[in-house]
Amino acid sequence: MTKTASYFYHVFGFPLVSDFELPELGSPNIAGADAQLPDHAVHITRGSVPTDLENGRKVEDFLEFNQTECTYSVKDVARYLISAGRRIVIQPAVGASMIDVRYYLFGTIFGALLHQRQLLPLHISAVETPNGILAFTGQSGAGKSTTAYEIFKKTGWRLLSDDVAVIDPTESNTLLHCGIFRQKLWKDTVERSGLQPETLTRDTTRAEKFHVFSPEYFVSEPRHLRKLVILDVADEPKLDMLGSSEAFTQVMNTIYRPDLARLFGDMSATMQNVANIANEIETFRFWRPWSVDRMSASIHYLVERFG
Repeated sequence: MTKTASYFYHVFGFPLVSDFELPELGSPNIAGADAQLPDHAVHITRGSVPTDLENGRKVEDFLEFNQTECTYSVKDVARYLISAGRRIVIQPAVGASMIDVRYYLFGTIFGALLHQRQLLPLHISAVETPNGILAFTGQSGAGKSTTAYEIFKKTGWRLLSDDVAVIDPTESNTLLHCGIFRQKLWKDTVERSGLQPETLTRDTTRAEKFHVFSPEYFVSEPRHLRKLVILDVADEPKLDMLGSSEAFTQVMNTIYRPDLARLFGDMSATMQNVANIANEIETFRFWRPWSVDRMSASIHYLVERFG
């Protein structure tokens, strides 16, 4: 009997094994299905996903959960089962693209898994400066990915995250674990960088956004978060340090998929973890002009301030 190949990765601070390749996580180690794994490893397999969970509660037509499991459905893409922070079963739709299947896997599905594991995922883009990790956050479309990428291109400071990084509350409260070696860039940033859109993966939900898979741009080891910058828009660049109360609020706002945190997490513990982080890092608000022709000046301002 032929053994099924397994693909081994390390992501967000824990080992992961999949029965199919996950290029977003870099080059895998490959071994037989009987390879030994640590107890805290995550297993990803393709298989049948139940239409209903025992003692399940439907939040939406596409989302159901109970104490240990969660199912999530994406029309024409896949159904996903996330179990106890340890296992993901994927039932792709007939004719679905595996690119689309992985797109949701590394978004909402991993968000549910991380919250089930009682980890703290932060929705940030981050670079490793000579003075430690500098992370950017803000509302959707605020320019987190673009800002981090432009700093990387100007300075060579490598990226730690371009979407989600994870803090394990059992470790130091500011130790960030990276995940997916992928950047999400708008078409204008792609074109300014000399990349060819036709060679990239188009974002499933946004026609003008593209995925760049670039492990060589990223720091693969965990690093301590030192500074968090909330991006906002103004006529001229301006940087203000936030007080403790607002810093707490802004760190809370960086939690990835907070709706899932409320379903699976201990919110009192989450708030305490956020308070610890807010007390250990410096938090800023950065107002800058949001236009392509003035991007260089804003990036120069940040590099001078934090380099």
